[in-house]
Parts: sequence; structure tokens; C-alpha cells
Amino acid sequence: MIRLKLSNTTANEGINLHLPATPAEVGEAFSWFERISVDPSEVRITGVNCSVSNLGPYILRADIHDTEQMKMLNELAGSIERMTDREIGIFAGALDAESINGLADVLELSKHLSNYVILPNINTDTELGRFLVDSGYKNFPEEVQPYLDYRAIGAEYYADNGGAYGPSGYVRRKSSLDQAPEHQGAIFSLLMYTRQVVA
Repeated sequence: MIRLKLSNTTANEGINLHLPATPAEVGEAFSWFERISVDPSEVRITGVNCSVSNLGPYILRADIHDTEQMKMLNELAGSIERMTDREIGIFAGALDAESINGLADVLELSKHLSNYVILPNINTDTELGRFLVDSGYKNFPEEVQPYLDYRAIGAEYYADNGGAYGPSGYVRRKSSLDQAPEHQGAIFSLLMYTRQVVA
């Protein structure tokens, strides 16, 4: 579900619109502004509340008066309702990892979450570097590991592979290694098994 806060620059208060919404529910929201003498055509999205915590900045500029954009917002809300917690985490990270140029890009991204992988609870270069070493992806003798610069190791991997540290962890696009289960050194295959066991 997506909850939009609707208001304008002159109204002291606004109204919440829960998506997906029917045309009647959208019409009722606009009629509320008419009752408090606010021109509905001036109403905009001024806030977003959603399980995808960083979604707001990506849809704030959507035009709620445009039928096609309202249709896309409803479709996006329905898609988010069907997401698992893991998919929500991937979606949030992928939003920050990609170049998003409007509502259409957000909606398209929500349909291709299988193209991404996530390292849960890894939110800094240092945490990423430590994981790379602990998992054996970066091989260092045990006796030197206390002296390693984990931040630099993580930053180097981040620079080479892209992605973003999202609210739920590090997210990036899958590579050919991620899609090859016979390759035992694939870092993200290893993580998925490790994290599920620990959890």
C-alpha cells in the first residue's frame, strides 16, 4: 500500500489518499479540498508513506491529475502489496542504485526485481569489506585479517560492481556469476545460503 498526503501551498492541512484507489475515492479526496475552499487543480502530493521507505522522493512529482499517472501509481501500489519483505528491500536498494527519471521508471523497476541481489544488513563499505573477507570471496591469511582495511576492501568492490546501500542492505544488479549456481565462488549465492541459515 502507498499512502499519499495531498495538499497545496495555501492549505493548512491535507488529506491522505490510500493507493490503490478507485476513481470515486480520488474524486472524494478532491471534493474535500473544494469543501475547504481550495482549488483541487492546485493539489499536489506533499508526502508519501510506504513500506518501501525511500519511495517518496521518486514519486512526489507524479501528477495526480493525470489519468495515466494515477493508473501507474495504482499499479505500483498493487505491485508493492504483493512484494515479500526481501523484495521490498531489493526494490528500495535498486531505486537508489539506478538512474530514475520519473514514475514510469519506478514502475518498470518494480517489475524486474529478479535482476538484483541483496546482501542483507550490509550498509557500509566496512561491513561489505568484512563480509567479503569472512565469506572467503577476498582471500587473506587469517593472521593478517585483524589488520585489514575493511572499508577500503568494501569501497573497491562497490566501485567495481555498483549498486547502493539501501535501507535493508547492499543491492546491485546480478552478474553472470550470480546466475551460475555451479560457480562456487559466486559471492551472492554464498550469502543467500549463509543469511538464511543464521536467520
